[in-house]
Amino acid sequence: MAKILDGKALSQRLMGEYKARIEEINRNDSICLAMVIAGGDPSSLQYVKANEKKCVSIGINVKIIQLDYDVTQEALEKTISELNDDASVNGVLIQMPLPKHIDKQRVVNLLSPDKDLDCQGDGNIVSLYNNTEGFCPCTPSGAIELLKGYGISLSGKNVCVLGRSSVVGKPLALMLLNENATVTVCHSKTRSLKEECLKSDIIISCTGRAGLVTADMVPDGAVVLDIGTNFVDGKLCGDVDFQAVEKVAGAISPVPGGCGPMTVTMLIKNLLAAYDRQHKTE
Repeated sequence: MAKILDGKALSQRLMGEYKARIEEINRNDSICLAMVIAGGDPSSLQYVKANEKKCVSIGINVKIIQLDYDVTQEALEKTISELNDDASVNGVLIQMPLPKHIDKQRVVNLLSPDKDLDCQGDGNIVSLYNNTEGFCPCTPSGAIELLKGYGISLSGKNVCVLGRSSVVGKPLALMLLNENATVTVCHSKTRSLKEECLKSDIIISCTGRAGLVTADMVPDGAVVLDIGTNFVDGKLCGDVDFQAVEKVAGAISPVPGGCGPMTVTMLIKNLLAAYDRQHKTE
């Protein structure tokens, strides 16, 4: 049976380390995360509230800016500019999706790269591409941190990424390259998905297709990371047929409790890095 890559346990350990650092900051200063949400999408609101609860529990000040769905482009951009100029705000997360009438790229590119904690704007995307200092997106970062937390090396490994979204798949592939992995990206037009997976040391799925990864696609002893988020019969599940794949993989992350808890953990890691960068010359 495969080793379970327990993201919840790793997250709790890391959060303990971050809490100690935040307590140190709070003795003489404060640290603040701002989250901007436009409209009343229930899943977005739930995500923002969950982040708020976790951040507040370890001493982070949280500012939620909730705007109406019919907010104008000008008003939203004014909000972002004000957060850029607010020295008390160390990091900003712009919750997606934005209303359909909003030009998303204009908004995220207005956000200061020094406060762009989830690599939403082009400034940090370019840094990721060039492997220079900047913030990496939280979900791919969490996946890589989960592997490292269990001592799984990426250097020289054949890694198959299933999914090419701009939010997870594409940045994850770049981050894996920066870790010296040999990366294959598969997608809906890939002709030989099973064959590509069978060449891999590590398979990472982020497609949003329940049951996509089956046991016959996984080499004996391979590592399988499941970043998928799906609901089947009202229950949360990933992209991987967990019960079957667990019998052949060397290590596997569950859904829930695998990569999911690591996302907000990386958001807080990036917030601390933003604070330190903003105060390094003081």
